[in-house]
Amino acid sequence: MLNTNPAHDLVIGLDRSDRKADLHFINTTTGETRSESLASSPENLRRWLLDLRQKHPKASIGICLEQPAGHLIPFLETYDWITLYPINPISLQKYRETFVTSRARRCASAFIFSSCCRCCVAAAV
Repeated sequence: MLNTNPAHDLVIGLDRSDRKADLHFINTTTGETRSESLASSPENLRRWLLDLRQKHPKASIGICLEQPAGHLIPFLETYDWITLYPINPISLQKYRETFVTSRARRCASAFIFSSCCRCCVAAAV
């Protein structure tokens, strides 16, 4: 049975390339979802994280991303209010083959990451 008490107030799927990061947000309290893209430079990601924390000062936040993530995982680990959920690329590939019909790979990946974070973490709690 799926736990209806989510582990995080906000879960974010993050799919990063050299130039941009695609993000998909799920507010587990309200059920609201949204997507956005931003430039993926460290400075821009730092600004985004500061803004995120200002908008959600007390929220528990889970971020799901695909491994390997180079310098991104150590960068995000410096924020103690974030819990990271790295996903094995093979798991993502199998999930996409089974459930995703869209050819829009990057947007689909950010959505899949946030969905996995929400479901898998809730099931484990």
